Amino acid sequence: MPRLRYFWIVTTQETIEALPPEALFAQLGIVPQVCPASNLGKAYKSVARVFEDCFKDAVITTIQFSVLVHIQVLDKPGCSDLATHLGSDPSTVSRIIETLVKKKLVNSRCGADRRTREYCLTPAGVEAVQAGLEAWSIAHRRIMERIGVERWNQLLALLQFLND
Repeated sequence: MPRLRYFWIVTTQETIEALPPEALFAQLGIVPQVCPASNLGKAYKSVARVFEDCFKDAVITTIQFSVLVHIQVLDKPGCSDLATHLGSDPSTVSRIIETLVKKKLVNSRCGADRRTREYCLTPAGVEAVQAGLEAWSIAHRRIMERIGVERWNQLLALLQFLND
């Protein structure tokens, strides 16, 4: 894939931020190169493809695996807790949980407040996580081989900083 070239100015993040919109428009090729959303999105899609490939023969998807793992780790979480830990919205998590309940991988029961639900894994859910761990391990290893452990640790620290 060819790299976009800067037009007539050498830029740094500071000079880009200092450009008025009309000047930035004249240098529009810079935007995709430095855009956090675009670059993080492309990286996410690249990593997600590796995980989806490894999970293609599993009984659950990568997203379902992540939800099941969080349910187990958080010990009877509600939908809001799950959404917060997954970095998602409650309606999306609720739809995923509905599917997991239909697959008999998750039990749902009333929480302390009757308006809330608590979730826990069924024995089949535990088995699905255990089976999914093999696919997850292969995907994880592939990603680590691409970027290396040292770079991953640096990236993880930066990502955690963004999530705070």
